[in-house]
Amino acid sequence: AAAKEKQNIGRRGADIGLGMNVVSTGDVLTPSRIGALAATGHRSVEVLARPTVAVLSTGNEVIEPGQPLPPGHIYDVNRYTLESIVRQHGGVARALPPCGDSLDDLLNALDAASSSELIVFSGGSSVGDRDLVDAYVWYALAAGNQASALAYRPDIDPKALAEKLKAGLNRLQQRDAERKLAETFKAIRSSS
Repeated sequence: AAAKEKQNIGRRGADIGLGMNVVSTGDVLTPSRIGALAATGHRSVEVLARPTVAVLSTGNEVIEPGQPLPPGHIYDVNRYTLESIVRQHGGVARALPPCGDSLDDLLNALDAASSSELIVFSGGSSVGDRDLVDAYVWYALAAGNQASALAYRPDIDPKALAEKLKAGLNRLQQRDAERKLAETFKAIRSSS
């Protein structure tokens, strides 16, 4: 069949009209959006990198899935759930192994997470003697470290936050003093 005049010819602006917004700030660049940008003459656009989010579960009772489950232990379910949520929302999840309930373990885990823009903790923020995450966070803030956002679940009212800060500082200072004392005793014993 012979072609008719103007048959199979797309008119300029038929798919994207003048002044139409093809991509908005915050949109994820999908293949179709990248094509739309190219169709409007854009060779490049400014983008933000995906945030790196360290996911850290705490507790001596937390173990990696795939191992036998000893009595009194739980599998690290929250880490896998939180990793998936981070990825689903465009972040790059950095899974860290479970962190034990000691100040040294927590500090080592925080060192491992330090290159991330965000750290999500699961556990360690209750009121037990071995729940050190909240104590460390408040200690770090009191020491002048900056945090652009801080969220707790369950929610904590401001009065409770002040009490947590005071209790956290006291617990960390006490643990640090106990650790230094233990190191001194160890040094004395080894030199005798």
